[in-house]
Amino acid sequence: MLFRSMFGALLLGLALEVLPCETTRTACAQNAGLSIWDRPDPWRGDPPSFDPFDEVVVAGEVPVEAFKRGFFQRLDFEGGWTIPFDNDFETQFGQTGVAVAVPLGSLENILVINPTFRFEHWKSNLTIDTPEELYQVGVNFLNIRQWNDRISTFVLVQPTMRSDFRGPDPPIRFFGVGMVQYEWIPDILQVSGGVVHLGRDDISPILPAAGLVWTPNPYWRFDLQAPRPRVAYRIAKEGELSETWTYVAGSFGGTTWDVKRASGAIDQVSTRDFGVMIGVERIVSGGGGAFLQAGLHLGRRLEYRIGNEQVDLSNGWSIQGGVRF
Repeated sequence: MLFRSMFGALLLGLALEVLPCETTRTACAQNAGLSIWDRPDPWRGDPPSFDPFDEVVVAGEVPVEAFKRGFFQRLDFEGGWTIPFDNDFETQFGQTGVAVAVPLGSLENILVINPTFRFEHWKSNLTIDTPEELYQVGVNFLNIRQWNDRISTFVLVQPTMRSDFRGPDPPIRFFGVGMVQYEWIPDILQVSGGVVHLGRDDISPILPAAGLVWTPNPYWRFDLQAPRPRVAYRIAKEGELSETWTYVAGSFGGTTWDVKRASGAIDQVSTRDFGVMIGVERIVSGGGGAFLQAGLHLGRRLEYRIGNEQVDLSNGWSIQGGVRF
């Protein structure tokens, strides 16, 4: 889970991601009479076990630093393309952002500031009019606080303008998340709960949120968090320099945009879909890396609020990728 990783990294000088403590596990394994052995690199011909319940102890494993030691954290670029099965509604997007981190009195209370820009291009063969180009400009304010060894909090506020910018200045929409995390089994199981404010017109603006993160061993990670659950398996590790993961993930996509219709009227258009993705991600020391994924998108829908028009779209598939520096 993102905020769990950021806690560990930022509280240790904005450096270390919280991964399973192998020193602790090694000691526990010795006391329990388990064998301790160096796990071979899967790229060298000896694949690891695919059983998440396997008792895996990796002697001397060093975690990859997930964040930089300082004010600047990352610069990222991402893009994607969703292609419909029936050639009715196609989308492309590109986005970029930069993130910096500021301690609020101590490294146990961190503010991350992340300005972002996103561009979308819509290609439609629908009978109703749709915009061709859309823009999102915003900034994320993320506060991470460690209250004690077990309890931490995560608060995200994201004011944005999402529009085609062809009419009057659009209103500022707010996305927000407030979560409390409890370290049930240190380094293995975390549970969390809170609320999410979506800032959308097509569904209830406020929804409950709950989930868990289970890391049974260094090779498996189960992020069972709505609306973006993910199961990841580590396929390669180069010491403290990098890790490579494969994953299967789900998503609840879409958002609301303020647009000018062909008639000249101002309206709000919302999109929605449910996605299933498979991908590969490389994490490089200091927070850099890259990912590439392909997905299937079901239940796609487009609707106008004032015009009261709804269109069920065909399913589609997508490809997305991105890099972080």
